[in-house]
Amino acid sequence: SGQIMNLPIKKNFREGLTITDYLMSGYGARKGIVDTALKTANSGYLTRRLIDVSQDILIREKDCGTTHSFIFSKENFKNEQDIFDKILGRVLSKPIYDPQTSDVLVHQNTQITPELIQTFKDKDIQKYWVRSPLTCQLYRAICQKCYGWDLANENLIDIGEAIGILAGQSIGEPGTQLTMRTFHTGGIFTSEAREQIISPINGVIQFYKRLKTVVLRTNRGEDVLVTKNAGSLVLIPVDKNEELVKIDISRNTILFPKNNQYLSKDTVIGEVINTKKQVKTEVKTILSDTCGEIFIPKLKQKINLLNHNKLIWILSGQLYNSPLNSFINFYPDHKLNPFSYVFRTKLMNHYSGSITFLNNRKSLYEGLIKVRHNKYALKNAKLEKIQSGDKYKNYLLTLDQKKYFLTIANNSSRSCLQLTRNEKLGTQLTNSFLTLTGGIVYYDFRNNFRDTQQTTAISFQKNDYSFIPYQSELLELEREYAITERTIARSSTSIEKQHHAIELAREAIDFQTQRLLETDKTEDNYSTIERKVKKANETQEIASRRLLRAQRTLLNANRKLKRLQTVEPKFRKFLDEFLEVNPISINPIVKSRTMIWLGEEIHNVDCEQNVLFIEDGDFISEGFELIPNLFSKTSGIVTITPTGDDTRTISIKSGLVYKGKKLKKVEKKVYYPGEALFSNVEIQT
Repeated sequence: SGQIMNLPIKKNFREGLTITDYLMSGYGARKGIVDTALKTANSGYLTRRLIDVSQDILIREKDCGTTHSFIFSKENFKNEQDIFDKILGRVLSKPIYDPQTSDVLVHQNTQITPELIQTFKDKDIQKYWVRSPLTCQLYRAICQKCYGWDLANENLIDIGEAIGILAGQSIGEPGTQLTMRTFHTGGIFTSEAREQIISPINGVIQFYKRLKTVVLRTNRGEDVLVTKNAGSLVLIPVDKNEELVKIDISRNTILFPKNNQYLSKDTVIGEVINTKKQVKTEVKTILSDTCGEIFIPKLKQKINLLNHNKLIWILSGQLYNSPLNSFINFYPDHKLNPFSYVFRTKLMNHYSGSITFLNNRKSLYEGLIKVRHNKYALKNAKLEKIQSGDKYKNYLLTLDQKKYFLTIANNSSRSCLQLTRNEKLGTQLTNSFLTLTGGIVYYDFRNNFRDTQQTTAISFQKNDYSFIPYQSELLELEREYAITERTIARSSTSIEKQHHAIELAREAIDFQTQRLLETDKTEDNYSTIERKVKKANETQEIASRRLLRAQRTLLNANRKLKRLQTVEPKFRKFLDEFLEVNPISINPIVKSRTMIWLGEEIHNVDCEQNVLFIEDGDFISEGFELIPNLFSKTSGIVTITPTGDDTRTISIKSGLVYKGKKLKKVEKKVYYPGEALFSNVEIQT
């Protein structure tokens, strides 16, 4: 397969080679000869191409008169000697002044010599302006002062010197030497710098639960762990005064210690496995010579997909672009005659005004109609043109100390702002809402009521997970007490009234019943007395139902009062203990802003699965490498969503991670700073 086998040749010609060693050594010898021929030719061809493009670059003049230069500052160099090595032999572009007396120390266009460098060290000069070939103003040539010294004789370069050929030879010569690196490997065994993780302190190592590992047995018979996803581990120091050490672990890392194992300082914890093998998939594009409809016939195969079929038909036809807001004159599958109108459209004006035909063209696409109506003027406004090649957002409007981007087009030697109905005039230019990544904006309407009030930091959680200050809870307890006592008093009064109403109804029933017995049915008032008896019975039934309802209300009120008498002491005791433990949390907090930004970093990548350094569900840190040469901007949880054969969407949702059980009630909600997830966890960001 072309891969290097990690198996060394342990025998020699004196002891005798085995069959395997003999074949491997013969293969290595042939590979060395072939590499010598191929790579030497490649290096020579590189030198030839460099000479071809730079052979006519010569020193043609003494001074090009440029005003540009490079600045070297001591702040950008850790070692002071490095800056002097870079400016030796160069020519100063600006004079250097004495920082103490402000006198001219070195004039312009002076060569920097070792004596001048010693003077610079004594005077402690911080910045140097030197000329460079990159800032020379000559066309396909370099002047003497921009080039500087000829390092062969430590003098200013001579006019006519072929510096282009000198540069090409300087780059090509090391390339020939570098080809010798792979001659002695033989394609059998190679070594490279290993990336090891070493323990910085003495302590106990612990793995995170999210870190997935598998057991692997080495050639020496040792059992090690290999990580399957990116994660981290923690070193707990022996000294309690020292802080915990967190180490980020990438995927495919060999871990030598076990979990909860004691490690001494400078012990090797793990080693990164070299997984640089990548698979490149080539995609061939098929271009169509004609326009029409694509038709894929069903073949005998059961699977009818685009990448399995080998036959594609293009039903030739003419493609027409329909105008905006147009109608089709024919139904599908209708036969068209030559010179038939396919589309029809109509124009309707939305505003009153005068109509002007800009050009009399029969073609619908070329005709222009202008409707003029109201005119508007912007007072105290300033319009500036942006010098750029972009036709969009080419003007800057300043109005009421605010700036807006406008798109103004030049039509018939006139500048006009083309807008449709309900279209925005411009785009406001502001840097108040710059974000590092994409994300989602959330709006908390509750802060509208908190802008003018000071809320207390201590909050207690209800069943609906809404957060109310503890002072409101105390007021609500007192309010419930008052309502319950008022209900008990009203229920007692209602019971007495209903008892009295029942007694009156019984007396009325007895009196009317006695009269009914004494009255003959043939008398006129017999029916009146009978109605009074019936009405008295109904009054007694209504009073009995009201009495029963009042008794139930009184019973419920007594139960509620008993619960309040039980809850209030416990609540006040818990509040006192909480305030004693957390005295700082009673400081008031003023909340005014109502917009919250939840950042979410998204990358669309096109690569194979084995190229990814992360997996779905990994928790990574800032600056973590996702794929080769692609690093994360934030830390958070990784979500990978496949969007095609080799395309994937990597989403990194930043935030804090809390571990716990029974989290279903608090998940899938937006929390704001200062709110409490649980009784002992407070949102920090």
